[in-house]
Amino acid sequence: GSICLFDVSYWLSIGKIERSLVSCPVTPAFYPLFQSIEDFSDILHLDNGENEFDRFEKPGEILLRTFFRMRDQLWIYLKETKYEFVQATSFLCFDETGFIVQWIWFKKALHLID
Repeated sequence: GSICLFDVSYWLSIGKIERSLVSCPVTPAFYPLFQSIEDFSDILHLDNGENEFDRFEKPGEILLRTFFRMRDQLWIYLKETKYEFVQATSFLCFDETGFIVQWIWFKKALHLID
């Protein structure tokens, strides 16, 4: 069976998959990245409600909405993309083009709140 990128990263982080089985250099970083974003969300006391950003001033509200929307898009990509354990067709062991597009948008949103 095939496993999505995010699950591979999660299983690596909890030791359910040996690191030697994952040749992709970025896959191990996905789960810790999303854990850090979740911690950031907790610090802001965001509850994933419809009006969760309304308490911020307008520029901050827009930046946070954009950041979390891009985070969600990246997460969806990682959940929908299958990891290629054998006979990988690319350096990253998954569709590089789709990842690069999602990563660039996420990175731009991250720089906005920097």
